[in-house]
Amino acid sequence: MKPEFMLSERKVLLRACEGVAWLGAASCLLLAFRWGRWIEAGPAIEPTLMVGFVLLLLTFLPACVLAEEYGRSRRGLDSVSVPKDGLTLNELAELLTWAPTPCKVAACLGIVLAVYAALEFGEVGWSSMDPPSAADGVGAALYLATFFMLALPVLASAARMPGSYAESLGHGR
Repeated sequence: MKPEFMLSERKVLLRACEGVAWLGAASCLLLAFRWGRWIEAGPAIEPTLMVGFVLLLLTFLPACVLAEEYGRSRRGLDSVSVPKDGLTLNELAELLTWAPTPCKVAACLGIVLAVYAALEFGEVGWSSMDPPSAADGVGAALYLATFFMLALPVLASAARMPGSYAESLGHGR
């Protein structure tokens, strides 16, 4: 029971999202380094982070959609059924089968980076009355880099897998 639209079939779009994720992760890491070294980062922090959040939507959201699509295809569910649980570790490993090693390594480093950012910066926040400090910018950039890195293997695997999840799992046309 194949839904009409399967993101896993859109290989060019997935490659573009993967490229944005690589670029976003590298840019956020460079920004975190820059803002950590030069305190006078100042007013450029907030608009730069907003661009980062928008780019993150272009990568992490498709990764989440792909994971849901995989789960539905794996369990043979139609587009109306809603699975009550997430992916198991085995299903997650299968989801990432086609991901190149650098993408898997980046995701592991992303988890390490998230732990470091949580320990070093904790919660990051600012308001119109209290603009972001350089430390807020560094912490936010590290958190953004983490999510870009976590999206990478899902996007890369789907982009390299032949056909859609439904087809590769035997539920396709």
